[in-house]
Amino acid sequence: MIKLIHWIIANREWLFSGLGLIIIGGLFRLLFYRNLNRIAQKQVSGDHCTNIQSAGDVKINVNKKGDL
Repeated sequence: MIKLIHWIIANREWLFSGLGLIIIGGLFRLLFYRNLNRIAQKQVSGDHCTNIQSAGDVKINVNKKGDL
C-alpha cells in the first residue's frame, strides 16, 4: 500500500490530467462493471393488442369510440 501511495505522489501530474483519468476510468469500468446483469426490456403481446412501453410518463388520448 505504501508503494502505491508513493507511486501516486510521484505520478500525480499525469495521473490527474485528462489522459490519466480516461485510462483509470476505463480500467475501473473493465474491472468492476464487466459482469453486471443488464436489464433488457421485453414486451410480448397477442393479436389486436396495443402495447405501450416507456421509460417515463405516457399521456394517452382516447376518442369517443374507445380507440387510441
